[in-house]
Amino acid sequence: MRVRVDTHELTEMVADIRRSRAAIRRILPREVEEAWEDVTRAAKARAPVDTGRLRSGLDTEVEEERPGRVTGDTVSEAPYTSAVEYASNGRPFLRATFDGQARGAVRQTEQGIFREIDRII
Repeated sequence: MRVRVDTHELTEMVADIRRSRAAIRRILPREVEEAWEDVTRAAKARAPVDTGRLRSGLDTEVEEERPGRVTGDTVSEAPYTSAVEYASNGRPFLRATFDGQARGAVRQTEQGIFREIDRII
């Protein structure tokens, strides 16, 4: 009697996983930036306009805190952004944009990652 274990497929699977992990780490900042740019564009569209400084001062920042952990932020150069966002008579636009767009940005990032994994495997 003989019991045989063939690890060939397991070895290939492990290699695919390693390549996928490396690819995800490589593309994640780009995918997050592309997705978060959409959030920032939506925030610009919702921003109240007086002089245009608030709207034009919105930008996307992406930071890779450590491999595999990337954050995307919409930031504002206008010093009065908080006053506009939180004033009782103001027109909140950042939180409303985030609430409406964040899930879509996550899905968009996931789809980009899955496309890359499909390309590798």
